[in-house]
Amino acid sequence: MEHTNEPYFQTFLRDEFSRRKGKHPGYSLRQFARSLQIDATALSRILNGKEVMSIRTTSTVLRNMELDRQEKEKVISSVLDCLKRRWFNDTTL
Repeated sequence: MEHTNEPYFQTFLRDEFSRRKGKHPGYSLRQFARSLQIDATALSRILNGKEVMSIRTTSTVLRNMELDRQEKEKVISSVLDCLKRRWFNDTTL
């Protein structure tokens, strides 16, 4: 599912959460965060566009998902693009 104007990593995580929730309707954001081994509040902030994943969080998430190299590279590239914009004071995601 495409979500215009949001970073790829955000769309990717939202779509993965929706996919898992579709298989298990009671699946919660807290369970998703636990499966990724990250804080549920941080995941909520990432999904809502209030926070960019750090490099450490990105690494943790990618280690806990079964993705091919190409998909991992897309997520990493998206995170790095957002971090660069933040570092150069462009706060739009």
